[in-house]
Amino acid sequence: MKKLILLFLGVGLTLFSNVPIVKINITAPSYIEIINATIYDSIIESGKFKLYLQEELKKLYQELRLQDLLSNKNFILKESKQPIINFDVVIKNLQIKEEKTKKDYIVNNESGDYIRVGEKYIKVQKGIYYSYDVNTSRYIPSKEGYYIKGYDGKFYTFNNFYTKFSHEEIVYKVSGKVSYNLFGYANGSFSFSKEIKKRWYEWNETLLKPLKKENSQIEILKYIASVIKSKLLENIKNSYRVEGIIYDLKKGRVILNIGKNDGVLPGTVFTIAENKGQIVIRNVENNYSEAEFYYLKKHSKIEIGDQVVEDSKNIFIPISLGIYYTSNGLKFSLGLRQRDVYNDKKAFLVVDYLPNTQNYIITLGYNIFDFYELKTYLLLSNDFSIGGMIKYDLFDLMFNYSLQNRAFNFGGGFSW
Repeated sequence: MKKLILLFLGVGLTLFSNVPIVKINITAPSYIEIINATIYDSIIESGKFKLYLQEELKKLYQELRLQDLLSNKNFILKESKQPIINFDVVIKNLQIKEEKTKKDYIVNNESGDYIRVGEKYIKVQKGIYYSYDVNTSRYIPSKEGYYIKGYDGKFYTFNNFYTKFSHEEIVYKVSGKVSYNLFGYANGSFSFSKEIKKRWYEWNETLLKPLKKENSQIEILKYIASVIKSKLLENIKNSYRVEGIIYDLKKGRVILNIGKNDGVLPGTVFTIAENKGQIVIRNVENNYSEAEFYYLKKHSKIEIGDQVVEDSKNIFIPISLGIYYTSNGLKFSLGLRQRDVYNDKKAFLVVDYLPNTQNYIITLGYNIFDFYELKTYLLLSNDFSIGGMIKYDLFDLMFNYSLQNRAFNFGGGFSW
């Protein structure tokens, strides 16, 4: 497949014929449009925010598994040797609110002598740890202990130590909405919110005092751009799906006409057209890949030329439920099952409960062969019985012979 080349801010990369160009267009708010902003007017209006966001979006092509988006749109390739794809990003309702918080303690895991318990700070004996002795119901000093003793005489577990230091922290609470459109192939919108530190304090053990830390306004803008880029990456990844066709079928294996060059990785799941089933990639080469069946819809016919689309793997709950009426009365069944490619029971291990006798029986079943739509199972139970089961869809017929009681037992019912 031809590689996708991105063009940012009018800076061109080496171009080849018929290679699409992606041009990123960003619409970001001016200073006037930012509600309760504390960022300087000059930074926003100079276009630096757009520049930082542009720089972050340059990284998208490195992190996205991009296929040639026009591979299935050959009519566009014919119109232009270098078709331009617009990637439009619009930032709306950007709000940057400053919030100040008064704090009386600071994290100091080196020499702090307070711990936090709920909303309270407790002064403790730093450096002396305790373990709890179950036999004596006492706390014993131990280097490997998880407890520490407070000056109130109580023992506590802890995460951090603190030093009492009255200070004020300032954060920016940033929120906004982003709309994006990548050539109509991937489009949508999302909201984002993030708390970014502006000014805070960190303990310096060398100087034995707290030091003020502060993010510059430029760093904050860069961070906002990074957050937007990460959310865009996440959303576009969810929108982007690799497509291909079945090139060949060989002994239960499926050969696709797409590979590494198209972003296919081992473990990638594809759904076959018309929901005929799903396949999982096992081996990948540059221009083709080999997959095995994960799920097939009954009576579906997989053919060469069927389209496949990247998808999420179907989830099948491995629980087996059943209700039967047998020679011994009513029976309820609950356990685990192993499925086959058609999502039918291949094997199961269940606990059967018989209300009449209030007995529990553990039964193991294994599919031994199929006859058209009928599936047959061998049954082994812990009450020294052996038997069989015939299953058609949800309906079951079963029998077993108890070696202990030397008696046959018949029954039928429904199971999943």
